[in-house]
Amino acid sequence: MKKGQPALEYLIVYGWAILIIVVVAAVMWYLGIFNPSRMTGNQAAGFSRFVVRDFKVFTNGTLLIDLASKNDITINNIVVRAGSGNSITLSSMGPDELKTFYVPSATFSASEGSTYNIKVTVEYYFDGQKHQDYGTVTGRIEPA
Repeated sequence: MKKGQPALEYLIVYGWAILIIVVVAAVMWYLGIFNPSRMTGNQAAGFSRFVVRDFKVFTNGTLLIDLASKNDITINNIVVRAGSGNSITLSSMGPDELKTFYVPSATFSASEGSTYNIKVTVEYYFDGQKHQDYGTVTGRIEPA
């Protein structure tokens, strides 16, 4: 006459297992393990004519980016634009030359440690024709 006992034992065992899983997930969430900003490393992607050697974004919105040309060309009038913010213009860039740009942004600022994903546009003239190269830089905000 104990038909309900196996069913009750089944529910209790699986109930404890589910409770343990919920508690572990809550602790992991509390510790920030599921926070995607912790998994973001500095990455530069999408550029076809330039190599991004290093970059940083500071709390005041300034983007520091080191660019080098992938090809043996001389580029005249290079413009670097971060998002929809300000731009920086440089007169020329020779083959395999590394240039550092400090691009201030009036539209971007964030707190230290938060993440960013900024579209960078590089406009340049080569052989008298205007070209553009696009890419994104992703990482964490650093103190100014």
